Amino acid sequence: MQVTILDATSYPLTTIGTNASYCYNTQLKDINHARRIAEHCIKSGHGRNLEFADITLKITCSARCAREFYTHIGGAPTRVQASTRYITYDNFKYFIPKFPVPELMEDYCDVMEVIREFYNKMKQYGTENDVTGYVLPLAMETTFVWKGNVRTLENMFNQRLCLRALDEYRQLMLQIKAKIYDELDNEWEWINNNLFVSKCAKAGYCTENNKKCVLYRER
Repeated sequence: MQVTILDATSYPLTTIGTNASYCYNTQLKDINHARRIAEHCIKSGHGRNLEFADITLKITCSARCAREFYTHIGGAPTRVQASTRYITYDNFKYFIPKFPVPELMEDYCDVMEVIREFYNKMKQYGTENDVTGYVLPLAMETTFVWKGNVRTLENMFNQRLCLRALDEYRQLMLQIKAKIYDELDNEWEWINNNLFVSKCAKAGYCTENNKKCVLYRER
């Protein structure tokens, strides 16, 4: 699993606040004024303003995780993905999940090797990628570029930091969160701290009514 930030709106709160100021014909006094307007809009639940701040990510993960990533469509995100028609995956990499016993992991890897061997056998017989692509597993590693905005990401973090989310997806979101901390400006840090959190942290209680969950209690 790997995340690279390709592009992002610089000082997103300033951008959000500046654009929001036009709604009331507010004359901005300075940059801090724009930021205060942005924070007020966010805390008041005016989520549309969050769509003015974009981020573009290059992500490598399993095809299964990528498919779940695409289910978040709020704010009109866009994406491109490595093709299974124009790229030959004769030695594809794959995600290995957690298993309760080592024997299952060994069997899992054996299954992946069988798929690899059959894929290569089809290629040896001249089978086109239009056909060979059908045997590729959801565990196969894929790379895609995704562009979205803060509003979409907020919803994604709220849902996918929950302990009931797919573990790989949760780890992916934690990696995106860490990348934002390490590489982007202090306004992104504010967004990271205040918006990019689990839904229980946002609500103040477990919205899944999962009494066994320790995530909120650990905060």
